[in-house]
Amino acid sequence: MSNITRLQKMNAPNTADVLFIVKTYKNDPIGFAKEVLRCNLDIWQEEFLSHIASGKKRIAVSSGNNAGKTYVVGMLALWYLTTHPQAQVFLTANTTAQLYDASMNTIRIIAQNSLINNWFVYSQGKIGLIGSDTMFISAKPNNEQKPESIQGRHAEYFLQIVDEASAISQPVWEALSGNVSTDASVWVVIGNPTRTETPFHKIWKKELP
Repeated sequence: MSNITRLQKMNAPNTADVLFIVKTYKNDPIGFAKEVLRCNLDIWQEEFLSHIASGKKRIAVSSGNNAGKTYVVGMLALWYLTTHPQAQVFLTANTTAQLYDASMNTIRIIAQNSLINNWFVYSQGKIGLIGSDTMFISAKPNNEQKPESIQGRHAEYFLQIVDEASAISQPVWEALSGNVSTDASVWVVIGNPTRTETPFHKIWKKELP
């Protein structure tokens, strides 16, 4: 039986189907995006996901508007959630419009159009895996005046995605750094490195690891 045929027979998540997804796609986010999520990828999106597949844990992406960044973030979030044990994904951005109207809405649309569309439950600012209270994608805007509001998010398998990273101040950056505390944690930052005083710009100037 081909992967696609097996996927087409899936209903609500059960142990056998979850194990199949993990075994087949844990190291293959590109295959997951194409076969499970039924997404088409641009060349740069495949390159980005290939870095994830190679095991990189800290990735910075310089991306302009309408370059498909929100789309690939959605693929990445759903892949990580469904292929890693007790995984949690956290998204943050500087504006609620980008975070909820763009990022979280795009993830919901991708999930609903996928071959595992009945694996998820949706609520405001959260997309959960059915049958688990601890595996979910959550979102919260960051606030320079209250950087501690985005702290305290931990899991052994934890993916943190920061959009509009060029607007992240040093206090917020430090708060986000505290979230990625395990060896398996992955941290992706995306934005235009145009604001020279920010940590995101310093990454591109090779001033931060």
